[in-house]
Parts: sequence; structure tokens; C-alpha cells
Amino acid sequence: MTNLPISQSVTPSALTSIKKKIKKKITRKIAGKIAGKIVKSVATKISATLLATSMTLLLLFSITAHADSSSDEPASPSVKSQIKSAQKLIYKEKYKAALKKLNEALKQDTDNADVWNLIGFASRKSGDTDAAGEAYNRALSINADHLGALEYQGELFITLGKMTDAQNNLARLAQLCPSSCEEHEDLAEAIAAAQ
Repeated sequence: MTNLPISQSVTPSALTSIKKKIKKKITRKIAGKIAGKIVKSVATKISATLLATSMTLLLLFSITAHADSSSDEPASPSVKSQIKSAQKLIYKEKYKAALKKLNEALKQDTDNADVWNLIGFASRKSGDTDAAGEAYNRALSINADHLGALEYQGELFITLGKMTDAQNNLARLAQLCPSSCEEHEDLAEAIAAAQ
């Protein structure tokens, strides 16, 4: 910008033109800053939404994987449907409703280790440790190698202060998963956190 000599006067139209140019530059800078903040805010919200969705799917997959890990007998389509419904309810922390679905599944298949494992899980999360213990024992009597039941029973043992029993379940999982598995890792983390 050049300095005008004092003797030179600025016409009103030139002054208006200069004001418009300055206003345009300021408006662009402000608009750029605001747009940057909006983009950052939207990106943060999208990231949070994606993270929440990913966590939801991971948890649902985890519950499914733990329920289905090691069942000997394939469940009937009706029992599978009730298990899936119960898993969705468990994810929403609606344990009593999940237990109702699981008890319906038991009417069709009393020897399904996955159903008993989920009954144990929902009972434990509801605070009924006695029912949880009975359910895990039943699941493991049907399938002694049920990975999910071994992990969740181990977590129940931690809750009850039975660390030796939890360690025994961890050792059993180590035998069943020599190259490690999610159930072993989760129980190991729970034991470490409790000590």
C-alpha cells in the first residue's frame, strides 16, 4: 500500500472502493476461520460417532464370540434366534429381559452351553452371583472347554475374591489357547486389574 501525499485528496468513490476491499479481506479471513472450526467440529463428531459405532460392534461381536466359543452341538434356528436377541439385550444392559429370552431357549435345549454361559453372564451383571455360578458350572459340565464360560466364571471368581480359582481358569484357558485367545487375554487383564 502506498502512502498518499497530504496534498493529494482521496475521492469518495476511491474511499468506498478501499473500504470494500478491506471488508472483503476481513470477511474472507473470518469466514475461513469459522469454516475451519466447523469442519473440525464436524470431523470430531463424525470421529466420535464412528468410534461409538465401532465399539458397539466390537462389544456385540465379543458377546457373540464368547457365547459361541466352543459349543459342541449346533443350536436350532429358534435357539440361535433367542441367543441373538438375548445378546442384543445384554449389550443394552437389559439383563432381566435377556434372562427371560435365555430361559425360553432353555425350554427347547437344556444342554446348550452357550445359553448357560449367557445366563451366567446376565445373572452376574444383574448382581445374582449364586445364579451366575450355577449357570457357569452347568455350561462347563456340558462343555468343559467352553472358552467364554471359563473366562466369565473367572471374572465371577474375581468378584467373589476367589483369586486362586480365577488363576486356575486362566491356566485352563492357556492350555486351550496355546497361541492366546481373546478370552485368555480378557481374563488375564481382569486378574491384573484386581490385584
